[in-house]
Amino acid sequence: MNSTTPFHALADGVHAATVGGDVVFLSLADDRYFCLPSGGRRLVLSDLRASIATEEAALLEDLRRMALLQATGTRAASPQPDPPLLPVKDLDDGPEVGFGVSDVPMALRCLRDALLRYRGRSLAHLIVQARRTPRPIGLTPALIAEVRRYRRVARWLPIPRKCLLQSFLLLLHLRRCGHDAAWVFATRTWPFEAHCWLQVEDLVLDDRHERLVAFTPLLVV
Repeated sequence: MNSTTPFHALADGVHAATVGGDVVFLSLADDRYFCLPSGGRRLVLSDLRASIATEEAALLEDLRRMALLQATGTRAASPQPDPPLLPVKDLDDGPEVGFGVSDVPMALRCLRDALLRYRGRSLAHLIVQARRTPRPIGLTPALIAEVRRYRRVARWLPIPRKCLLQSFLLLLHLRRCGHDAAWVFATRTWPFEAHCWLQVEDLVLDDRHERLVAFTPLLVV
């Protein structure tokens, strides 16, 4: 790749990252991931991860056909915020406390969120719901207490343990309580796996940090 090779903007709602030697694209419009094996040798992502450069005309045509790149002559894509560094700490569950009457309202709100705000929604719709005016994200004792409370209540809810659903419900709960967190979407290859979690500073809120070492962040909300 030489310095005169032009960059081509990613389509709206498309995010990309180099994962090992591969390049992975996430298309929010299609709710799908695409992996280009050994793509790191065939194309270069811009520093802002909003465009790619390649000397392979056929590859460019394939990426446009798959709607991963904008049509020629359209506006430049918006730069993507840098994903956070992988977390190095996680959160224990705290003192063992059972489900009590005082937890019923929170449990009902979580069930309502799962039924009305999550079920049947596309990934793009969930991210639109999650995007909001940025606010400072700080790790406080009150936030940690609410994460532990959610974990305790979530064990009793008749809902799947999918990372997407659980992180979405926890994010909604934290925001209702006046807190916030970064929602990180990441992938790995060989074998391919997509994953997401909530993170504040270097602390993962809903996973174990050692499990995340194999993943490369692709999108942060």
